[in-house]
Amino acid sequence: MVTRYKALKSAAHNFGDSFASSLNYSAHDYIMSHLARRARASGCTELNVDLLTGEAGPPELVAPPVDESIAARLRWFPSLLRSQRIDPSAVRTAHLRVVFDTARCTAPTEFNGYKVSEMPFDCWVTLLDDRDRTHAAHFRRWWAFSVGGPEFGSPRRLGIRERIWRSIRARWRR
Repeated sequence: MVTRYKALKSAAHNFGDSFASSLNYSAHDYIMSHLARRARASGCTELNVDLLTGEAGPPELVAPPVDESIAARLRWFPSLLRSQRIDPSAVRTAHLRVVFDTARCTAPTEFNGYKVSEMPFDCWVTLLDDRDRTHAAHFRRWWAFSVGGPEFGSPRRLGIRERIWRSIRARWRR
């Protein structure tokens, strides 16, 4: 396979975008919501993952179900590269870094019986190819999450997806 080196930056962005999306869901909540709550509670605001070896830390953030999600994303990474006509062996190092800005976390807002906060985060995915060239993707977004976790507010009236979506729509209307 002839590697399309131009596509490495796109692959890096696609991996980060997928990891930090609503498609990354496990244990009745989004992985980013699990991470946001853990970052807020522990003070450990930075998640680092080596996408080739699977080494991830710190342990305060990488506990079930986050570790299982990372493992699934690592298994998918070579397929993502191949789908963009990149030979996975052309990637020497690959790292994911997610940093939460807990100082800018919004105060919990009551919404349909749930407490919801928002927190900004930065995501970097950096790939080093076999020509020693770095291909990096970075984006900054806000993540809305239920402060008490997926079980907060029992009995459950709305699923977390619907709660977060309604929270976002309410902010857009302001």
